Amino acid sequence: MTYTHNQEFNSVFETDNSLPPISRWTSLAGLFLIGTVITSIYLSSWVKYNVTVKAAAIVRPIGETRVVQSPIEGTVKSIKVKENQIVKQGDIIAILDTEQLLIKKSQLEESIKQNELQILQIYAQNRTLNYQIMAEKRVIETVVNSAKEDLLRNRREY
Repeated sequence: MTYTHNQEFNSVFETDNSLPPISRWTSLAGLFLIGTVITSIYLSSWVKYNVTVKAAAIVRPIGETRVVQSPIEGTVKSIKVKENQIVKQGDIIAILDTEQLLIKKSQLEESIKQNELQILQIYAQNRTLNYQIMAEKRVIETVVNSAKEDLLRNRREY
């Protein structure tokens, strides 16, 4: 091994003129990228997220299963229970949209009011007819009494 000392060869590497200077914006962009990568690695270990795994499985309930249904029809507005929550009899499971039911209720109430008005009108007509019957009965009784008196008077004359 021979050692040769070349001053020109060493001076090329010693000087800082071989690379162009890095601008301030390039340095800041590099620091920003490195900070973003470090922050995302830190946040990914700290933030909880759902992991979905596709696998073949059979789902079976722990206890007894029952069909739950509402006595009335409607659209489900919101569900008040969570998955795998145990429910007891009388617990509210879902809330139905009551808009259609309220419309139907108001229609039925209006129908009831109209029927009550019709009943009142029929009672009024019935009273009027009863008054007419009583008046005609009095007229007929008056005519019959008048005819009886005429008959008695005619019998006396003959």
